[in-house]
Amino acid sequence: MKALLSWFAIAVLADAPPVIAQSTLTAKEQALVDRLQQDVNRRFLVKFPEQRPVFMCPSAIDRFDQCKRVSHGWFVVESISLQHGYPVEKPTIYRSKFYFVRFDDGTSGYIPVSERPSFLTEEPEVTLAALAASQAASRQSCEERGYPKLNMTKEEVVATCWGTPRRVFRSRVALTREYTIYDRGRFLTFENGRLVAIH
Repeated sequence: MKALLSWFAIAVLADAPPVIAQSTLTAKEQALVDRLQQDVNRRFLVKFPEQRPVFMCPSAIDRFDQCKRVSHGWFVVESISLQHGYPVEKPTIYRSKFYFVRFDDGTSGYIPVSERPSFLTEEPEVTLAALAASQAASRQSCEERGYPKLNMTKEEVVATCWGTPRRVFRSRVALTREYTIYDRGRFLTFENGRLVAIH
């Protein structure tokens, strides 16, 4: 138990402020610890475990041979655990960081914070439905605004679905020619301020 409270292994409990001396951590490390602390008491869902496995360990140590693959399920982050402070006397960084989690089925353990991208805050179906709705609204808006047409001015093109270009190039040979570059390899050619080609 004493080892858990030493500089080697500090558990940051959900109900208590971090035990870490604020002045010893680097600004970058402190910002990371603060971000991790924001996840405490939040519910998450393991995202697509069949595609990218997430592992849970029985203790907050780097013995990954003892970790087991997590199946799909909801869990709560109860605390964070910071391990292997460097330097030992007054750590400026922690080499190992873990979430202590408890699943709805009662199982608990430690998940490395590197697995954070695999956490969802809602069911994947809800996320996909929201994404589909957003894409449909974007397509509808695009249809209403229309597409670039020959002989439009640059201002008229910006008002279309294509919007503002990512880059603009002026021809060195023909000083009246201008190219506006969009995403996905699309670009437009303007001559004397009027659209003459859509690529």
